[in-house]
Amino acid sequence: MKLYIVKGENPGRELVVDKSEFTIGREVDNDFVISEVGVSRRHCRLSLVGGEWLIEDCHSVNGILVNGQKVDGGIILRPNDKITVFSHVFRFLPGDDARAADPRRSATRSFALGTSPEVNGQTTASIIKPNDTSAREAEKAASRTTSIGAAAVVKLIVLAIILVAAAYLIYKLRQTDDQLPADPETTVASQETTTPDAGAKTALLPETAVTGLAAKPIQNNGEDIPAVNTPADAAAETKAPATAPSMFAEPQPRKPTTSTIVVRSEPPGAEVFVDKTSYGVAPAVVPNLTPGRHLVELQLDGYEDVSHQIQLPEDNTNKPFAMHLRAGVVLLTSNPAGASVWHGRQLYGVTPFLLKNLPEGQYDFSLHGPGCEPYKVTATVSRAKGEVITADLKSTLGSIAVTSRPPGCRVYLDGIFKGVTSADTGELLL
Repeated sequence: MKLYIVKGENPGRELVVDKSEFTIGREVDNDFVISEVGVSRRHCRLSLVGGEWLIEDCHSVNGILVNGQKVDGGIILRPNDKITVFSHVFRFLPGDDARAADPRRSATRSFALGTSPEVNGQTTASIIKPNDTSAREAEKAASRTTSIGAAAVVKLIVLAIILVAAAYLIYKLRQTDDQLPADPETTVASQETTTPDAGAKTALLPETAVTGLAAKPIQNNGEDIPAVNTPADAAAETKAPATAPSMFAEPQPRKPTTSTIVVRSEPPGAEVFVDKTSYGVAPAVVPNLTPGRHLVELQLDGYEDVSHQIQLPEDNTNKPFAMHLRAGVVLLTSNPAGASVWHGRQLYGVTPFLLKNLPEGQYDFSLHGPGCEPYKVTATVSRAKGEVITADLKSTLGSIAVTSRPPGCRVYLDGIFKGVTSADTGELLL
C-alpha cells in the first residue's frame, strides 16, 4: 500500500507502507509525523483488515476527511481516495492497482468464468489459447505442490531431530539429579580372612538392604562355614527399605511472577484503564500484572486522552503521565484556590475551573477570593490549543497589636473574646 502526498510537507512523495498498521499524528512515535498544532498526538490509524485497508479516527480534535466527508469511527478505503489530515492531503494507492489495471489479467479472469469479453476489438478466445493456458496452469500448480511437499517433509524431519535432542537432554539432566550417593552401611566390599587354625578363607558377602534374608553359610574347601553376624548386620536388618526417587518425576510448575504498579497523572484525578479495565482515578493501584506488554490509558474531562504501552517488569512506572488540555479549553486557577469566577454578573464557579464549549474569542473574568482583592483576567479561547491561566490573589487582611496599661487585660473584638494582654509587655497580637 502507498500514500501519495498531494498537499503538505514534501508534496509528490510516496509513503510505502509495508506493515499491517500505520499511524499519523504529532508525536514522534507515529509512523508519519505532522508537527502542527491542529494535529492530535495520535490523529488516525490505517489497518489492514481482511485484505482491505481501514482508516480510523483516533479521537482527534479536528478529525479526518475522506473525499471531503468527515469520518466518524472508521471507513474502508477505496483506490484513489483522498484523505485529509488537517492541512495534509494524501491519496490512497492500494498494492493491487496494477493487477486490476492489466487487461490481460482481466481477460484471463473472464475466460475462466466462461465469458468472452472484448479487448481492443478481439475476443478473449482469439488472444488466449485455452489448451496452452490450462497446461501451463497445471504445470505451475504441480510444481508448487511438489515444492511445498518437499519443504514440509524437510521441516518435519528438522522438528523431529530437535524434539529427540531435547528429550535426550532432559533425560540426562534428570538422571544426573536423581543419582544418590552410596550408603556406607549397605555397601560392603568383599573381604577375605584367613583362619588361624586351618588357614581356610572366609568370604564375607556384601550386606543387603532387604530385610528378612537369613545368613547362609559359605562353602570353603567343601566345608560349610557359618556366617558371622556383625553389629552392622543387626542395624541393616532393623532399617526400613530405601525407596529411590523416580527418575522421571513431574517437575513442579513455576508460578508466574506478577507486579503491582501505581499509575499517577498530572494533574491528578484522571480515570485509569489498564488493558481496557478501569482501576479508578489516579493515583490508582493496579495489582497482579503479569510480565509483558500492557496498555495504560488515562481520561480526564477537558484533557486529551493518554494512551501508553508499558513493558513489565522493565519499565519505570513511577513517573506521572502528563495530561494536556484539549484545544478550545481554558483552565482558570488561583493562589489560594477557591476563588469565585465571575463573567460580568454571571457566576461560573470556583477555581480551579475549566471553561469549555465557548466560541472562539476573548473573555474577561473577575476572580474573587475570601479576604483577597478582586483579580481581573482575560482568557483567549482558541480551537488550535488549550490555555492555563493562574492568578496570584493579594490578601486584604492585616494584623492588630493591642497594648494595655496595666498588663493582663482581657481583649474583646466585636464582642468576641480574643485573649489577654501579656503580663510582661502588656501586648496582644490579633
